[in-house]
Amino acid sequence: MNRARCEIMKEMECEICGRKGAKFLIDIEGSKMKVCEECSKLGKILSIEREETEKVKRIKERAALRKEEKEIVIVDDYTEVIKKGREKANLTRKELGALVNEKESFLRRIEEGKTIPTEKLAKKLEKALEIDLFEEINSDLTSAKQSKRKETELTFGDLADLKSKRKKND
Repeated sequence: MNRARCEIMKEMECEICGRKGAKFLIDIEGSKMKVCEECSKLGKILSIEREETEKVKRIKERAALRKEEKEIVIVDDYTEVIKKGREKANLTRKELGALVNEKESFLRRIEEGKTIPTEKLAKKLEKALEIDLFEEINSDLTSAKQSKRKETELTFGDLADLKSKRKKND
């Protein structure tokens, strides 16, 4: 078995027995499961994961890097920033509402922190008041999705072992 294939197979664990190398997607009584070759005999094989080519690996790596790039979000103190910007521009809520095409009552709710402005409105407010309402944050979405199975988690195989041990003890 070549090295690339071994690395791919190391990452996946069988949902039945917990062994590394789950590359089969099978159907067992309507449940789809990722399993190893040995456990694939227990159900109907739907697909077999193939070895990734170098090109596919590079594409996935680039996609992962893009996910790790910065995400733009509204600042936490947007209420103060908007209120100070409006006061600095010597505008009433009504006048600001006319500039950004929003109701005075809605702008009041935003300044009081009862409502978060939409991205579109926040951009209008930035332009009208010459303020910054967005900030960049690092978002590492891939690490949250790639959490590994903990030692305390049970597989179906573990449950089957427990059940068979109980039968033997009875």
